[in-house]
Amino acid sequence: MFSNVRYRPLVLTFLTIVLLLLLSIFDSSFIILNKKFKSFNILSDIFISHKKSYYKPRNDSILTKNNPYIDFYNYDSIYITNKQIAKNYNLYDSNNIASYNSYYNFKPLINFYKSLLETEKTGKKTRIAYFGDSMIEGDLITQTIRELLQQRFGGYGVGFVPVATNTVNSRITIFQDFSNNWKILPFNKKDLGNKLFGISGYVYNPSILKSNGYNKDEISWIHFKASTISSRLSKFHSVKLYYGISNHINYIDFEANKKRYKLSIDGNDYVNELTLNLKEPANDIYFRFYTHNNINIYGVSFESNSGVFVDNYSFRGSNGLSLMNIPAEIIRGFYNYMKYNMVVLHYGLNVSDPNMKNFKWYEDGMVNVINYIKENMPGASILIVSVGDRASKNGSSYETSPSIPLLLEAQKRAAQRTGVAFWNLFEAMGGYNSIVKWVEAKEPLANKDYAHLNYKGASIIGKNLANNILEEYYTYKSIITEKSEEIVLK
Repeated sequence: MFSNVRYRPLVLTFLTIVLLLLLSIFDSSFIILNKKFKSFNILSDIFISHKKSYYKPRNDSILTKNNPYIDFYNYDSIYITNKQIAKNYNLYDSNNIASYNSYYNFKPLINFYKSLLETEKTGKKTRIAYFGDSMIEGDLITQTIRELLQQRFGGYGVGFVPVATNTVNSRITIFQDFSNNWKILPFNKKDLGNKLFGISGYVYNPSILKSNGYNKDEISWIHFKASTISSRLSKFHSVKLYYGISNHINYIDFEANKKRYKLSIDGNDYVNELTLNLKEPANDIYFRFYTHNNINIYGVSFESNSGVFVDNYSFRGSNGLSLMNIPAEIIRGFYNYMKYNMVVLHYGLNVSDPNMKNFKWYEDGMVNVINYIKENMPGASILIVSVGDRASKNGSSYETSPSIPLLLEAQKRAAQRTGVAFWNLFEAMGGYNSIVKWVEAKEPLANKDYAHLNYKGASIIGKNLANNILEEYYTYKSIITEKSEEIVLK
């Protein structure tokens, strides 16, 4: 019977179904010719998975029919780690705010809050260095934090901007263009050698002019134009150039308010600062570099004389460990000028491989990074922002990647071991499978890669984090005020 040609398609179909069923029951991942094929389950849409999940889905949905932009202010906080009061990790998973705590004498963000209080009273500058991967690329998240803090404490300007970035066309807080003759060296390449990478993870070398003359095509240039999305970004008030060792034969001319100025870029330090003397705020500025020998250029800062500033140091594809490739002399050099009061480390997305089962290596690496920052930025408080939710495909549907809870625990332990503040982005998004809800919402808050937030989602997270920072600041301020009143009464 089976030799009959008419039955061959039926037999082939039957055998295929049996094979797929067997592969669905057992681990179907396999390797052929060094190519790994993922496991799959043709029954995934019929039966509900009963695998034990580290994070249980929340009872309160992160998105509601009546309010797709739920107020995340109630969802999490800056979770503080302490070897004495946080021996277990329940502290990180609660929805309560572990704030400035005088009782336990543990205040990881104390230097930052002290600076905010002084900014509020005297106008002194407070500055945040926000390091991250593609989650903050294009000034996402940081632009919202900056705007809210500047509204509260004052300040004008977008802060530090590298010479060249791959997000020129996506960033809306400043508009930027540059010549194509810059030599660009990132800190994540192999065979780095002894490169003096800047605090952004890049070092930029302008074109060297020929000794027998030059033409305009040899000149490296950068052009910046102010943004119109906020009154605090619409003008350049104070402009500063940061560069490496140089002698007086190198110079720039810069154009602002239809006037051109020529300045020597001389300096003997690993990091030097040149403040441009703008007689009045400008909304357009043009740099031209006339260099006769090699010089490291790092970037330009746009700021005012008082207020809060948030510098976005995004680096696509980074897991944060490459920060160790920035020489200590460079970090200290920038810190001497910037006087950072808080450093934020927002990483994890690029190590969240669904098949990764052990992140001890990453935990140890981040401990080294945190201690490196402590050593070279001794006055800065440190805050770790955890990995957010990320989904991988299970059968025909998406669900939280199994590596996310493991990675989150590693980040928590790194924070605990070093005694720094911790903010649980995974919980802020809503916990298990929240990224799926964000992607599939009527007005999506995340991209179809089930990993990255879009502009609206990043704005929500930025508001949430800024609100948490402010809430803890007000707690700190109230305690300080009470202590001051007690002293007066005595």
